[in-house]
Amino acid sequence: MKRLFRSLVFYTAAIYIAGKLVPGFKLETDWRGLMVSGLTLAVLFAFVNPFLKFLFLPINVLTMGLFSFVSQILTFYIFLQLFPDNFHIEKWDFSGWDYVPLGLHIGSFNVGPFVTIVLSTFLISFIVMLLSVIL
Repeated sequence: MKRLFRSLVFYTAAIYIAGKLVPGFKLETDWRGLMVSGLTLAVLFAFVNPFLKFLFLPINVLTMGLFSFVSQILTFYIFLQLFPDNFHIEKWDFSGWDYVPLGLHIGSFNVGPFVTIVLSTFLISFIVMLLSVIL
């Protein structure tokens, strides 16, 4: 029970933070919907993600574990399909980035919905992992 509550809090916080940080990931729900979404995402990552990792085991072995991120993306995509009214994935414009001391320049470009899903998945996984280590 403690583990379920902890996962609920971590995934709810991660969804909220990702909704604020990723421009194309729009939250359109209240706190109750966010809590239900956090619980659902925690259950999906607890049960569906291991099944997908087992299903993709041969590819995962060939890529030395790099393909496991694809199972996380698929799990997050399933989550987005379960809550079509609570979250919207949109394309957005990246305005570019410059770091003059090193001469780095990244020009502006459009970011599509797929990249937004990948970025949101990475951010949510990173936040949950960080919270698990800290708390």
